[in-house]
Amino acid sequence: MFVTRLRRRCRGEGGSVALAIMVMVVLAGLTTVMLARDVSEVRLSRGAQNRAAALSATDAALATTSARIAIETSGFSTNGTAGAATWTSTAVKVSSTEWTVHVVGTASGTSRMVDTSFVQRNGSGWVVSKWREVGI
Repeated sequence: MFVTRLRRRCRGEGGSVALAIMVMVVLAGLTTVMLARDVSEVRLSRGAQNRAAALSATDAALATTSARIAIETSGFSTNGTAGAATWTSTAVKVSSTEWTVHVVGTASGTSRMVDTSFVQRNGSGWVVSKWREVGI
């Protein structure tokens, strides 16, 4: 009697275990795909943040360099930090009214280079006349 009742109960649940396993396998696969995509997105986002921080460091370098250009009489090199990023700057005097400046900003291993020219027109302050970002 007990065996007969057990057989009746098992007949109704025969496909449930297989279906549950299939659902779990599909969900595990979807989770793996989504996790891989999220890790990739985080990596891309972090790279964009590092590039932005490195470019911001080049901006700080150019601000510092433009202040020194007003008082320097010959070429010079300088370096510094901007937040967690670092920068180096090299300025070369082309003429009494023009300087060329090469700047490298680095943040978390990501670097950005900027080549620019400062000119002085009509005896006023120094202004950027050319700006070219050079990828590294």
